[in-house]
Amino acid sequence: MLFYLVIAGIPLSFLCGSVGLAAVSAPVRTRDRMSARFLIWGAALVATGAAATGLTAWSTSEDMHYDDFGSAMTALAGVYGAALLVLGLGPFVSLLLMTLRRRVALLPRALRPAVHQAGAPAGTAAGVAATMVATAVAVALMIIAPAVTAQGRARDLQGYQPQTSWVYVVALLILLALAGALAATRSAGSERVLRRLGGGSAVALRFLNGWRAAFRAACGTVIGLAAGCVIGLSLAWPMTTYVDWEPAPPRAPFETPWTAIAVLAAGLPVLAAAIATLAPPTWLTRPARASRPGLSASPEPGRVAPAPEA
Repeated sequence: MLFYLVIAGIPLSFLCGSVGLAAVSAPVRTRDRMSARFLIWGAALVATGAAATGLTAWSTSEDMHYDDFGSAMTALAGVYGAALLVLGLGPFVSLLLMTLRRRVALLPRALRPAVHQAGAPAGTAAGVAATMVATAVAVALMIIAPAVTAQGRARDLQGYQPQTSWVYVVALLILLALAGALAATRSAGSERVLRRLGGGSAVALRFLNGWRAAFRAACGTVIGLAAGCVIGLSLAWPMTTYVDWEPAPPRAPFETPWTAIAVLAAGLPVLAAAIATLAPPTWLTRPARASRPGLSASPEPGRVAPAPEA
């Protein structure tokens, strides 16, 4: 039992590490720049993971008999490589958010409030990275599961029972992706600043929260979609190898569910926006920080508060 927990724990730790890397690599303040070393390490991890998954796909692409233990180890190496790829994407989530903040003037005026970041870049990056990780794993499962099912049915049409538990896993991952987007939305928003942007209107604040949630969900979904497609199309080969001793039949063709993947990619930002719009505004904004004891808040921007009396 411990052996299987270790095998499963390594890729899971890589996936969680991607969220941590996104948070650590984010600038402390919104005007700060990212450290280049995070991007260098991230690029190295992505390249290593992509090479590993590509190698496993290439080594199992022929229609022939594969040793069962060797095939299992090849598939496991592909899973580890895929998790390493996702781990390396963490800093690039921070880079995307920072780049969009700095180029906000180039966006349409209606989208600019959605990009607004009122402090806590690390928390925002972590939430978007969680959306990215969940989306990548969900898309990969949506590609691999039909491939395994098609191959199983081609071996034994009468007795093969396809697994359907992956559907519930994808549903759970969608919930995690939405939770990450909403957490990022709350981390990025100051109640005082957002009320000023919304003109003090509660309705305007709700729609502003919807825009903000959709934007952060879209950022995580785009990166996760690309990673999930690469991982799923690569791991479909080692996951459908023929290990029986009978003559190996041709690998069964399978159709990638592009329509379902497109619905997922488009639906996550829409769902996040709907939830954020309907939720109480205080759930998705951070309350204004209280003044430190002994200091009074500055009544006007740029004016220094008076020093406390002795």
